[in-house]
Amino acid sequence: MVDYSPTQKAMAIGPKCSGFISFCSSTFIIYYVLRSPKRRGLVYHRLLLGMSISDFFGSLMCVLSTWPIPKGEAYLAAGTVGTCAAQGFFNQTAAFCTPTYNISLAIYYLLVIVKGWKEKRIAKVEKYLHALPILPGLGTGLAGLFLKLYNGAGWICWIAPGLPNHPGRHDPNYGIYRLAFMYAIAWFVICFLAVAMLVIYVSVLRQEKKLDKYLTASVKKKRTNSIKIRN
Repeated sequence: MVDYSPTQKAMAIGPKCSGFISFCSSTFIIYYVLRSPKRRGLVYHRLLLGMSISDFFGSLMCVLSTWPIPKGEAYLAAGTVGTCAAQGFFNQTAAFCTPTYNISLAIYYLLVIVKGWKEKRIAKVEKYLHALPILPGLGTGLAGLFLKLYNGAGWICWIAPGLPNHPGRHDPNYGIYRLAFMYAIAWFVICFLAVAMLVIYVSVLRQEKKLDKYLTASVKKKRTNSIKIRN
């Protein structure tokens, strides 16, 4: 019997707790949007719905944590190569889609706040805002499946080196795939959101300054008219 360290046990159990909280939160948002015809009719809430559905599956994979990993390869592991590959697919797809949906939401904010687009105009480009995270997410998920990249990665199945008992699933370039399928995208999302928020901040600041000038001019005009009336 394998004697697992406290760290390995914590890595297997911890994600189940945090994943369950995220799972419940995503479920609530999905319910919150779908139960209201008004919310379902708005682009913003449909984008939020798409992100929450993606996070629903990602959170579920965290709840499963080591269970789908082939038995004996991790603490509480009780799965097979097939279950590990399935978890790896959903994990990769969700891990790509969920953060990338933030780009779609950022673009939505830019169009509404900076460009002043209305709901009808945004609805015409909504399909592209959904396609941006979903298509690449499914693409990288399927690529990892066909390339047999998914193996036990400590606490979950993802892109990882295969163990000696699965030589056909070992790819020495797994690090490159991790970089291309996740790490590079994550940094791109962070940089894009930072730039988008800066643009929005500058736009709102300019609008406030214009409003202040208008209000100041309006107050001065009222005071001038008041003095003229008194005289």
